[in-house]
Amino acid sequence: MLAPASKRIAQSAICLSVLVGVSACAGTREPSYPIPDEPGIYAFTTGDDLYRLDGDRDFEVETWPERSRMPSNVHFVISEPALAGRSARGSVELWRVAWVRSEINAQGQAMPVAGSEWAVAPIEPFSVPFHYESPPGDTSIVHVVPTTPLQPGLYTLSVPGARQARVGVAWNSVDQRQYSAANCVDRYEGNAYRTCTAAGGTPSAALPAPSDSPNAGVTSNGGLASLSAPEPAPAIVQTPAQPATPVASAEGLQIALVDPVRRNDGLIVQGVVINTSNEMRTIPLMQGSLETSAGQEVRRWQFRPPVQTLGPGERANFKTEVRPVPAGVARASVAFIASSR
Repeated sequence: MLAPASKRIAQSAICLSVLVGVSACAGTREPSYPIPDEPGIYAFTTGDDLYRLDGDRDFEVETWPERSRMPSNVHFVISEPALAGRSARGSVELWRVAWVRSEINAQGQAMPVAGSEWAVAPIEPFSVPFHYESPPGDTSIVHVVPTTPLQPGLYTLSVPGARQARVGVAWNSVDQRQYSAANCVDRYEGNAYRTCTAAGGTPSAALPAPSDSPNAGVTSNGGLASLSAPEPAPAIVQTPAQPATPVASAEGLQIALVDPVRRNDGLIVQGVVINTSNEMRTIPLMQGSLETSAGQEVRRWQFRPPVQTLGPGERANFKTEVRPVPAGVARASVAFIASSR
């Protein structure tokens, strides 16, 4: 455990008796939380022990085993001169850390992640509400109390432009694949983020409105993890006379989609296949379909997966292009083809 940081405990004011059995205290009330001697971001759970959370790169690496094992009832104290005279509302932020699946380039294509896969995505689903208070007359000290106990996972507490610290709540007990699936984003140019596709059912994505520009209306719904290097577009396989049965996921495999991209008279449908199991998996044949807003299927095609097998935790991006696009198409979906046994 990290050594407790030094702290300053306010002395109780001397109380004088006033009349019969009535007392009054001069001075300010002692804070219910410890006050650090030095600027920084600190955690505490019981008593007056403070544990420093922010520091240089070497400090972060050395102390991560302790900082990643915080309990769900952890509180924080920030000492930051830049907060003097300011309200903590809007000046202090607490975020649940997201897992970045992919970078989306200007053409709307999913690319490998540049840098860390863990990032603060400053969008509503990842904002963590909290209460705060400061000692009377000193807003450079802020006591931060999450509104509800923190769920196991990764969090970042920051004073934007001044300092930040990352902390894990029972991180060693977290299934990181499940956490990534529940907290995943795609990153766009300009450091903008969008959340992943909702789980359940056949993975699908809304089509952008037609336009003369090949990239007009490009949007994304996010995904699960960083992608491997882009693969060539998989070859399209002609649909058999008797349609195969599509399934949203094969055993240990999942599909996540990035929203389609219109290109001339065609449509690029792309996403990623993820092996969520602890074993090597063979990827089945894949099937794409186009539907109207009423859910009527108007086009179906099959294509080969980007790779034949995926190891535990591995992922591979796929891309398939179909043309022409029938009128009235509103959504595209991708599924595995159930093998016949």
